[in-house]
Amino acid sequence: HPTRARSDIATGIGTSRIMEGESLSARSAHQDGRWSVVIRRALQVPAEGGATVWVDLCAAYDALTDDRKALIEDLVVHYGLRKDLDFDTYFKASATVLATRRQSTRVRLVQTNGRTGRKSVWPNAGPQSNHNAQIVGMDPDQSRALLTELFDHCTEDRFRYRHEWAVGDACLWHNLQTLHG
Repeated sequence: HPTRARSDIATGIGTSRIMEGESLSARSAHQDGRWSVVIRRALQVPAEGGATVWVDLCAAYDALTDDRKALIEDLVVHYGLRKDLDFDTYFKASATVLATRRQSTRVRLVQTNGRTGRKSVWPNAGPQSNHNAQIVGMDPDQSRALLTELFDHCTEDRFRYRHEWAVGDACLWHNLQTLHG
């Protein structure tokens, strides 16, 4: 069995080191068209850089005040890719994938895990995001301010895990309740 290099049971973010001779394929499971569980294994790593940071959106939601939770509970965010992205070179993907990615979507700001009932906050609108985000029915300036406040809250160090990859490392995460980058 793999040895555990780091495991954070409270957040559901974990890594394990694969022992020599073992293998683990990259797998993802999805529901309702969204990827929910993702496993990635490092086959190669760069000499410098290449770390991945995950943010526990459940813990970030839990740490919000009751007033903030009530304010955001029923809000919906309209996401679309930024118009300044160069789709021909930025997304190195097939035309079919590009056509799909150019579409926009609406997502509840507060996500509820259908299996556990655990809530998370999903303000995917940070400064390096590929998305334009607007809370539906809210003034654009108020929307931007609230999403920025929530993003800043969610990305505080207390909700972050940074993984420096080594060959053979594998990471598993719940993609609907974590941000990663």
